[in-house]
Amino acid sequence: MNKKLETLLQKNAIYQPYSNTDYFKTSIENIISAYELEFISMGTFSRVFKIKGTDWVMKEGRWDIDISIFPNVSIPIPGESTENLLRLFEVSFLPRKEEIDRQYKLYLDFIKYLGFFSNADTYYHPKANYIFELQKKIRNSLLDKFNILKKEYRFRFTKNQLKKALSNKKALEHNYVPKEYLLAGKSISEENRGKNTYYIFQEFINGECLHDVNEKELKKDQIDQLILMFYLIMLMHSELKLLPDTRPRYSLMEAVNWISNTDNIIISQDGVKFIDTRWFWETDSNIVKRGFILPDIILNQTKVYLKTLLDHAE
Repeated sequence: MNKKLETLLQKNAIYQPYSNTDYFKTSIENIISAYELEFISMGTFSRVFKIKGTDWVMKEGRWDIDISIFPNVSIPIPGESTENLLRLFEVSFLPRKEEIDRQYKLYLDFIKYLGFFSNADTYYHPKANYIFELQKKIRNSLLDKFNILKKEYRFRFTKNQLKKALSNKKALEHNYVPKEYLLAGKSISEENRGKNTYYIFQEFINGECLHDVNEKELKKDQIDQLILMFYLIMLMHSELKLLPDTRPRYSLMEAVNWISNTDNIIISQDGVKFIDTRWFWETDSNIVKRGFILPDIILNQTKVYLKTLLDHAE
């Protein structure tokens, strides 16, 4: 059943942003007609369904936007009017074709750093070999970039500390990105009222959110994987000025910690995984598009967390 579904996804997926293809001609209902969906969660920009009997989840882009600030407390946002206002600052978020393209382009940058795919069985893309080579090049140059990053971010840990963590070959070649396929079509949820939207079919990751993890109970491989992941995030920011979203579960109540209180990082049996692959802070943009001071908070928290993990690893 998994293989049959994945074949359909590969056939109908979007692989090239900014193409002239009519994304929304795909019938999502036909693709999932043989399966039962179970609603499992809702983020700010998507609702998530488990596809029963498979190892996949489906994320449907939302037109009805809200922000979770406290447990069981969310603030609804008038999506279209809010986006019209934010367009003055080149900010968009509703699942139109232009936004789907923009997010997918950023995703392709993201997987070069956080992904490490060995073959087509672990990741399918028409340009897979090109992506694989870029991933290897980045992983092989990590220590060479240390002095540049140390000067830029004023690291308080040493190259030898990092080298020790990277000597764990299993961690060094770890893949943080679940397999996924991007499709688009008419909405299936009542809240979206039949509007066009995107669908991300993502490999289901069974594990514990970093938000709920007791750091003292982490295993050595998990610590090394977290060290590498956050170092890769710093490298990606240095080179591309992009920061993946690590917002906390409750945006207001936990606003001081945008790293270890996140639900976007999962500790699973297959290691550390980053499951939100579409929202990034573009820090070389205007003050609104960059997220005001949020990138500074995230970068500072990342540095602190990296040092804590490296000290713990010794």
